[in-house]
Amino acid sequence: MLNIAIFGCGMIGEIHGECLAALGTPPVLFVDSDRTRAKVLAERYSARESTDPFEAIRSEQIDAIYICTYHDTHAPLAIEAARNGKHIFLEKPMALTEKACYDILAEVRLSDSICMTGFKLHYYSLARKAKSLIQNPIALSAHVLDNR
Repeated sequence: MLNIAIFGCGMIGEIHGECLAALGTPPVLFVDSDRTRAKVLAERYSARESTDPFEAIRSEQIDAIYICTYHDTHAPLAIEAARNGKHIFLEKPMALTEKACYDILAEVRLSDSICMTGFKLHYYSLARKAKSLIQNPIALSAHVLDNR
C-alpha cells in the first residue's frame, strides 16, 4: 500500500481524500497552510497533519503526493517531489507557464517518479467525439457540470 500525502485541504483535496479512502488507501498525511483545515481531514482518516509541504516531500515515509494547492505552487512542489522520488498526482493546471510544465517534465524524466495530471475530461468519450468533429479549432470553450 502506498503512503499518500495530500497537499491542499480545500474542496479538491477533500474529494481526493474520499476517493482514496474508498479505494482502500486513505491518505496518511494532509498538508495545508491552514493547520486547522489539515487537521479536520487528518482526524477524519486517522492521518497526520502538517503545514510544511517540503518536509513531507523529504519524508521517506511518503510514497506519493497529491498536489491540490494554488496553481502558482504546482511547479515548485512537483519539481521538488520528483527530485525526491515521489509519485505525483498534479491537479490542473499543471503549471502557470509552458516553461514550468517542461521543467516538471524534465525532473520527472530524471527520476523514477510517475506524474499524472488531473484532466479527467480528456478521457471522456464525449470529449473525444468533440475533438473528432472540430478539425482545426482556433479556440475552444466548454462548460462542465458536476453533481458536487
